[in-house]
Amino acid sequence: MRRHLATPFVVTIAVAAACTKSTDPAPPPITKDTPVASAPKPPPPEPSGSVIYDGYGSCYRLVDGEKKYVPKCPEALLPDPPTNELVYQAGGYCKRVPDGLLVKCPPGGATVVLPDPSQVPSGDGDDFLQFGSLRCFHAIRVKCPPGVNCNPPGPAPITCPPALMPKLASGVKPSKTQGTRCWFGSAEVLCPKP
Repeated sequence: MRRHLATPFVVTIAVAAACTKSTDPAPPPITKDTPVASAPKPPPPEPSGSVIYDGYGSCYRLVDGEKKYVPKCPEALLPDPPTNELVYQAGGYCKRVPDGLLVKCPPGGATVVLPDPSQVPSGDGDDFLQFGSLRCFHAIRVKCPPGVNCNPPGPAPITCPPALMPKLASGVKPSKTQGTRCWFGSAEVLCPKP
């Protein structure tokens, strides 16, 4: 019986020594007193009391080295509003679609008006407008017997009914229309009346 062995594998390492005459002085010898290189120092912390925008929609102050979130971000710290997505107003702030992060209010104010109320009964549950994405969902209403924990299905995405459809602010035009449906950026909106 004949055995087949693996193909031989050969590694060739070439080392080339470069012989050149250097005019640089030789480095000093390393001794126990030679300083060790350290990592670069981090930037100094913001002065205590300065308000800092965290990039996620909140602001804080550093107090004794700890973040203490403030109830309202100064508008000057917020990013500029997007021009290709809607901006709505909620809770005294302007927020961008589709993620609901805080932004500076556009010069003319919010570019979309949210429905009020933002939730309506529908069949076996409620339809609601999700702030941030400005998309609608249907949540099934479940009545649990006393002492029993219920686990209803999660909200399901739906086309917004007219009562929940966001409306463009005065002077704002849809970026896309398709038949009787309109959008601005990623959000479906009520088509303006002709």
